[in-house]
Amino acid sequence: MSTYGVTPDVFCFTPAMAALRRAGRVEDALALLERMRETRVEPNSFTYSALISACSDAGRWEDALRLVREMRRPGASGLGAGIDPPPFVWATAVHACGGRLEPALELLREMRAGLVSGAPLDVTAPGDVSPFNALLGVCGAAGEWEMALDLLDKLRRRDTPARK
Repeated sequence: MSTYGVTPDVFCFTPAMAALRRAGRVEDALALLERMRETRVEPNSFTYSALISACSDAGRWEDALRLVREMRRPGASGLGAGIDPPPFVWATAVHACGGRLEPALELLREMRAGLVSGAPLDVTAPGDVSPFNALLGVCGAAGEWEMALDLLDKLRRRDTPARK
């Protein structure tokens, strides 16, 4: 791009990562994150979502979890972004766990512990239940149907509409 006088920004890198994900080229997508760092381009929630999805598609759940945690670390060190992950990013990371229930539950514990900004995340309030829907999928993949039914019951009790 710089050959054409265009300096790549987050709006260039993120779609490129998404394209690499669709092509199954997770290593190349992860390499673009390093290139962003080298050129001092700050990733955003969509950048991380594209990378976490790429890792999930490739069965690289540990890398997906590393990325969501990196996203939350303060950005001053250059190794984190200091971004509060929105629900869709948490859901993508939980989904990446596949049938691995413990890592998925650990992620949700982290989500419930609070946001980077220090604000508590109120999981009892109505809102986006996508991380919990992803956990229902993990429960199914792990054969934990009783846990899935319990989670569904808790979602209903808090008056948040679960997808039917």
